Amino acid sequence: MPVPARRGAGRLSSALLVAAVAAAAYVNTLPAQFTFDDAFAIVHNADVTDLSKPLRAIFRNDFWGQDLASPMSHKSYRPLATLSFRAQHWLASSLGRGRDAAEAEQVEGGGQQARQGQLQASRRPARPFVFHLTNVAVHALVTALVYRLACQLVAARQLGASPLPVAAAFAKTAGTKGGLKPSSSVGNGSGSGSGRRAGVAVRQASLEPLLAALLFAVHPVHTEAVAGIVGHAELLCAALSIPALLAYMAAADGRVSGLASHWRHVGAAVLLGWAAALSKEIGITIMGAMLCYDALVSPIAFQLQPPQLAGTVCRQQRRHQQQGLVEKEKQQGLVPQASSGRSAKLASAAPTARLAGRDAMPAAAVAAAATELLLLAAANSSSSDLALASSVAVSAARRRGLKLKLQRMAVAVAAVLLYVGGRAWLAGDQLVRIYRKVENPIPFAASSLTRKLTTGYLHARYAGLLVAPLQLSADWSYACIEYVSSLSDPRNLATAALNAVLLAILLAAQPWQVLLEWAGYRNEAPSAAAHARRWRLAVTAGLLVGPFFPASNVLFYVGTFIGERLLYVPSIGYCILIAQPLAAALHPLLDQRKRGSCSTTGNSCSTGADGGGTARGRHVKLRRLRCGAAALVLAAMLCFFTATVVRNLDWLDEERLFTAAQKVCWRSGKVQLNSGIIERRYERMAKAESHFLLAQAADPDGFCEPQYHIALTLLNRNLTRAVEYLERGVACKYTAADSVKALNQIYLQLMERTPERSAAFTERWAAVLARPELQRFTEAATYFESAAAKAQTPVVAAMMLNRAQSLLQEAQPVAEGRTPDHPVRVPASRHQLDLLLRCMVARRPVILAMLSSGGNLQTREVKQAAYSYLNTHGEECRQPMAVEPGAGVEDQAARSSTYHTALMHELQEGDVNDPWLQQEWGLMLVAAGRVQEALAHLEVAGHIFAAQLQPPSKGLQRGVVLDRQGRRAITEEEAAAAAVRAYQHARAAVEVLTAAPDGRLDRAARGRVLCHLLQQECGVAHQQVESSKVLHSDPEAHRTAAAAKLLSQCLAEGRALGCTALQFGDSGGSNRAGSRSAAAKDEL
Repeated sequence: MPVPARRGAGRLSSALLVAAVAAAAYVNTLPAQFTFDDAFAIVHNADVTDLSKPLRAIFRNDFWGQDLASPMSHKSYRPLATLSFRAQHWLASSLGRGRDAAEAEQVEGGGQQARQGQLQASRRPARPFVFHLTNVAVHALVTALVYRLACQLVAARQLGASPLPVAAAFAKTAGTKGGLKPSSSVGNGSGSGSGRRAGVAVRQASLEPLLAALLFAVHPVHTEAVAGIVGHAELLCAALSIPALLAYMAAADGRVSGLASHWRHVGAAVLLGWAAALSKEIGITIMGAMLCYDALVSPIAFQLQPPQLAGTVCRQQRRHQQQGLVEKEKQQGLVPQASSGRSAKLASAAPTARLAGRDAMPAAAVAAAATELLLLAAANSSSSDLALASSVAVSAARRRGLKLKLQRMAVAVAAVLLYVGGRAWLAGDQLVRIYRKVENPIPFAASSLTRKLTTGYLHARYAGLLVAPLQLSADWSYACIEYVSSLSDPRNLATAALNAVLLAILLAAQPWQVLLEWAGYRNEAPSAAAHARRWRLAVTAGLLVGPFFPASNVLFYVGTFIGERLLYVPSIGYCILIAQPLAAALHPLLDQRKRGSCSTTGNSCSTGADGGGTARGRHVKLRRLRCGAAALVLAAMLCFFTATVVRNLDWLDEERLFTAAQKVCWRSGKVQLNSGIIERRYERMAKAESHFLLAQAADPDGFCEPQYHIALTLLNRNLTRAVEYLERGVACKYTAADSVKALNQIYLQLMERTPERSAAFTERWAAVLARPELQRFTEAATYFESAAAKAQTPVVAAMMLNRAQSLLQEAQPVAEGRTPDHPVRVPASRHQLDLLLRCMVARRPVILAMLSSGGNLQTREVKQAAYSYLNTHGEECRQPMAVEPGAGVEDQAARSSTYHTALMHELQEGDVNDPWLQQEWGLMLVAAGRVQEALAHLEVAGHIFAAQLQPPSKGLQRGVVLDRQGRRAITEEEAAAAAVRAYQHARAAVEVLTAAPDGRLDRAARGRVLCHLLQQECGVAHQQVESSKVLHSDPEAHRTAAAAKLLSQCLAEGRALGCTALQFGDSGGSNRAGSRSAAAKDEL
């Protein structure tokens, strides 16, 4: 098999090996459940679980399902991760539906039950197995990509510097006697010793990518990202970031065929980088890695390869390097030391230039090939012409290469700016604003010094998790790590050590020399050692510090203090960096040659017994030390693998997860809170309460959730204390909604179980609704008045109403409803508050009269108070409170219902024969949108009024109907007018029903119902006319004329509607009218 084919097969097998190791390390996470944040990101996220929801909602919402533009949003815009979750949920649901269908077929008579089960399956929480399997597969893929990236980066370090030394080769060939010399120091030794060292270096370089990928595969710090389903965003981000960087590196190194291919690679890198950023925000930092590589590692003077050379130069140089061609050609005399004649020098320089190009970076190889052609072409030219040609060629190559480099870097910078601008346009804000001290205590530190020292120590703890992941926790919230508030704190030593290492890497690389090279002040290429130092800075800055920087709390504060999953992408750079010393430690396993043999060059061979024995002794000791280091490396790898497998068991369920977290971060408020929730699930209430109290002690002022959970643990043990904690929980924006629901249920049960204290409990609930955190004034006013109506005496009721009126007078308008600080608040304008107060004052006499009557609602005092209220304020107080367009169902319910509804219902039930109350109840139903019900009540009111026109008889006893003020019995003229008015209200309700969007009453049915009502209305007018004729008195003449006019108008409206049966005194007409009336009733 050819060498390139063997090498390709070897790399493929190595990639499959590291992927298999990565999968094996996490295969025991497959049975795990949803844990911790998985509930918010998946189980309760409608963007994931509601398959009927449009996909475009995913691109408008944040990672947790909130509207991205909302102030309550977490601002984590990761639509590709959410889309991946949805696809996994679809797959899990499909598998689940098939299993449910198979089970339903075994249930006797389960057809309908099976259909209901399938309908619910699409809405139930997803099955976690598919999610965990996906995470394991993606982690294996990322590990293989890490191996590929490490191969490219290690090759870039080993292959030396840029092709700038070609210029020196020209100069030396043109004006010296020495001939061409290799530009790279790799393999530039002399003798067999240096050849052996070069071979060992090659084998170490080939081992580094394997070690980097294996370390990445089994590193225990990755357990949160892989075993926790929410960490899928990190995995997806890494899986897209690495190909983006590889594509950019191919363009920067010149491993492309032509300029068009070069820009295609750059464009692919940008698109993949954007996709990574849409999976997790830190994905955009891969653009920084591209810039670091281009600035510090990639050469300047580079020519794009022709198609016939693309993909072959890199393989050739690796093959030659691994076969030791440099050493062999030196031993065989292929590199001339001196020559006579310019043609001989040029002829001997050409093969060496070709070798230098192949042993350099791919771009360097192309430039060296061009140099070779120039050298051969200049063989017949003069020395001055050759020097001039070489200078011009190198300068032109430099300009073209630098221009192309700057264009690439400008594209990467523009890509970052476009992403940041687009994200700001979508979200309205780039930063998380809803964190608290318990999530990230740094912004809440008392002094600037404390903030800076704590931030520095935070970085040291992150570094510690990479170097020695001995303590891992699912949550590191406050007060797991206390503030570093003074310079004398010994934890500052860890910060200083980390900063010293980073500073040493920076200073050793001397990145300012790059600017000198770009400006043309330095023509010679950096040495191999300098190039390696720059490489180390590029990897550190681009793949370690860069991806970590958004979570570093340096330029802005984030919503997480320490999150182990945030190290998943930065650990790629760490693993690649640490692989070099690990490979050196495994050196004895690579170099199988005997170390006791003497060198064959020079006088380095010592034949004396003492000298030889001393040398061999030193070699044996050194070999033993290296073997011990190699054993430690292998043991560390095995320990990491074992630690990862064991740590995965903690992520099987939340009980194990937070039991393990208690061992590391027992002072953490969130760890204690979640531990208490788990204890409460098992009804261990005493233990749960102790955890909740510890959680509250972590941050008594800012961490308010424990109050709600303490209340739940006390419900069955101490209801009074439970209610107190729930009322405190109303002030917590994170538990306000749950606290309000719990208090509502508790107070409703208390009102039912203790009727004697119902008024007090109702008033207390009203006071809760009126609190500044809720400000649900419509509901509060309703409950205040309801409490007054339940009072034992009018005096107590008056006191309750006084307190309610004072509260409404002092209430401030609520311009905005739901906000991050007030998630259950309902808007209320000044006009609405004033209307609530006016209606409450108007209803006050009615409530007091009802209490004074001892429960008899048919007394004249109650009637007078009720009629007076309806005459003066009925029109405005019966209307529901206005609700802003787009308000939710809960807001509409909280705003629309007032005590007017409850009061009218109670009065109407107390005297169902009161036409005024029936009419008011019908009008109130129309205002509430219940028009069909309203029609019946309005027609009943008209019938009761019309019955007052009938002469009393022995078979029919007519009830007493009071006048509009409730002071005396109603007259026939007043009754007739009231009846007509009631029927007219009913006709108006029919028009409302006809105009309804759902079209509940078509045109034909509308005509029949209106004719029926006109029959009743015209009947009242006709009866009034007939009654006036019987009297035959001049004073009643005006009544007769008014009744006749009303009858004439009614008949005209009937004819306009086609109601031909409106005939009076004609038996046939009466029969037809009766049949039409029956038909109209059927329509209703």
